[in-house]
Amino acid sequence: MAIEQVNKIEKGDSLLPVIKNIEKELEEEKERIKLEVERMIKEEEEKSNKTLLEFRENINSLYEEKHQEGLAKIKNKAEELKLKNEEELERIKNKESLLVLKATEKISKDMFSF
Repeated sequence: MAIEQVNKIEKGDSLLPVIKNIEKELEEEKERIKLEVERMIKEEEEKSNKTLLEFRENINSLYEEKHQEGLAKIKNKAEELKLKNEEELERIKNKESLLVLKATEKISKDMFSF
């Protein structure tokens, strides 16, 4: 628009209105660029915040997953130990029963061996 005005200037015309128009257009362009830059910065901040939020969610999800895996391992190990303890207890009871039976047989033998 300012270029059109410059091209229309004739000898003796005042340049002041053209200069003012050019200054006005430059100010408008400057403002438009400023707004565009602010918009771009805001978009980048939003992307960055979204990325950061996604990163945090991924970390939390991974932590929860590993936590659950750890709990499952602990639960499985506890179950294994419980089964081993039950087996050991059963073995001890069987051994006690066998000892009681042997002791009873020995006492019976000793009582009737007169």
